Amino acid sequence: MGFNFKGMDPQAAFCLVQLSRLEEFYLIRKSNFKVFYDFFAKFPEHFILPRQAVVDSDVRWLAFPITIRETSPIKRMELMLYLEKNKIQTRVLFAGNILRHPPYRNIYHRVAGKLTNSDEIMARSMLIGCHHGLRIEHLNYVTEVISDYLHRF
Repeated sequence: MGFNFKGMDPQAAFCLVQLSRLEEFYLIRKSNFKVFYDFFAKFPEHFILPRQAVVDSDVRWLAFPITIRETSPIKRMELMLYLEKNKIQTRVLFAGNILRHPPYRNIYHRVAGKLTNSDEIMARSMLIGCHHGLRIEHLNYVTEVISDYLHRF
C-alpha cells in the first residue's frame, strides 16, 4: 500500500531538542487556530468548521481544516489554486473515504453504511496551516487573501 522510509535517527535528535519547546509551540498553534476559527465563523453560509468531539479535550491542531458547504458556490480546487497563487499553502484533507484511494480500491473490505460523511470530507475539505512558525502578520495576510476571494460571492 505504501512505504515510509525516513531517517529515524536524525528525526529523534531533532525531536529531543524540540521537546523543550513543546508547550510554547502548542500555545502558538492554539492561538493561530483561534484566529482562523473566528475568521471563518463569519461565513457560515460557505464553511463547516471543525469542532472538538469532546468539549473539555485539549486538541493539538496540526492545521486548520475547513469543509466547503455543498450549497456554497465556492469550489475547493478554485479556492486552493487562488490561495496557492497568493503564496498560501493548502492541502486536501488527508482523510475521507479511504476506499476511494487507488491503493485501496480492490482490497477485501466490509462497508457499514454509505460513508456519506467520508465522501463529503474527501470532496470538499481542505487544510490551511496553523503552524507555530506563523505570526499574526502571516495570519492577517491569509485572512485578507481569503476575504478578497470571498467578495466574489
